[in-house]
Amino acid sequence: MRQTGAYSVYPSANHTRFEHSLGVMHLGMKVLESLGIDADARISNTVRYACLLHDIGHAPFSHLGEGFYSKEELINWLNIGLNNVGLTNTIMGSMGSPHELCSCAIVLNKFADRLLSYGVDLDLLCRMITGQKYNTSDKFTEDCLIDILNSDIDVDKLDYVLRDAFMSGAELIAIDAERLISAYTIHNGTLALSGKALSTIGNLIYGRNALYIWVYNHHITVYTDFLFRRLIKYLINTVPEGREELFTYESIAEKLADDYDLVTFVRKYMSIDDYARDLYNQLFNRAFYKSLWKTPFEFEAIIKDPAHQDAFIRLVGQFRKEEDGLEKLERMIIEANDGLTKGDFYIAVADFKPFVPVAGKTVYIMLGDKRKRFQEIFRESIFQNPFREIPYIFVKNDQVRNILINKLNEGRLL
Repeated sequence: MRQTGAYSVYPSANHTRFEHSLGVMHLGMKVLESLGIDADARISNTVRYACLLHDIGHAPFSHLGEGFYSKEELINWLNIGLNNVGLTNTIMGSMGSPHELCSCAIVLNKFADRLLSYGVDLDLLCRMITGQKYNTSDKFTEDCLIDILNSDIDVDKLDYVLRDAFMSGAELIAIDAERLISAYTIHNGTLALSGKALSTIGNLIYGRNALYIWVYNHHITVYTDFLFRRLIKYLINTVPEGREELFTYESIAEKLADDYDLVTFVRKYMSIDDYARDLYNQLFNRAFYKSLWKTPFEFEAIIKDPAHQDAFIRLVGQFRKEEDGLEKLERMIIEANDGLTKGDFYIAVADFKPFVPVAGKTVYIMLGDKRKRFQEIFRESIFQNPFREIPYIFVKNDQVRNILINKLNEGRLL
């Protein structure tokens, strides 16, 4: 499975989840060594295999396909696995994204015997994948190990930032990974980073934010992800067995469904009607619509009044919360404006996910003998991304473009 959807813009970004997982395992073991923990087979093998298997539950096309999972089904398989190895469901709590739940379920149902023979702590391994800490005084070492893989500054982020930047060829960042790894330490029972790595931490944050702006949320990446997601959703609603074939625990764990299976499914049913055929043509024949703006900065330049910018963001955000909400919004805009018909434009949203520390996942930074929260040091810095969510409109032709830009600048889209 490809690591990122940015290959539509950066063709060299064809690296896979397997390569990423090997990298995360390598970095995880390097951090464990740097921490100087007296790591017996239980600890070292648990860290090794948690890092290696953390993404094994991804759906075809990774995060793009993850939204088609049933979380309830995954929790059911997780509970079966926990019961099989004599554990209770204290691993998850309310935490765990669908692919993390699926990863843990596969670990427990498919690989438990082999991992136990290596001395792996299955409870800790699953907690490392989901980020669910013990939060008890006798488990502070284990909680630090969880932070290695699942925290604000973890080896998962470090690998994908380095790998995605390199493989895309975007040349956005320079990070001294060895210096960052050597800065990991444990202070009074929590994972921390030495202040000697401040510049490297800053580069990591800046690099991650730059990737979100210029690679993951390049307007073509946003557009192709949107097209594929809408096409998949339409096809599996029309051909329900598609969900069973591609987006269930059994399809991943037993049938090993991957990107190629999803593309095969789409090509099999893409001629089911004109709507599916049109989406397929745009996506696979690169018959791309044009974006009204290509960056968040152009968004602010094209819609000149900040109040109208905010109103449009709010409008899209409101409809986005609903099932099929953006399609509903597109229909309402067509009904409210002469000269527009179905298929003239599409609305998609870029999620920038700025680097904001999450409660319970904060990695502390040591300045001398003082332990500081990450956000205390980098607050109000250039590393804070001002954009969280920006809507894009992709149009069929210049006539549609002119209608929508005029309406957006009048503040009368509906």
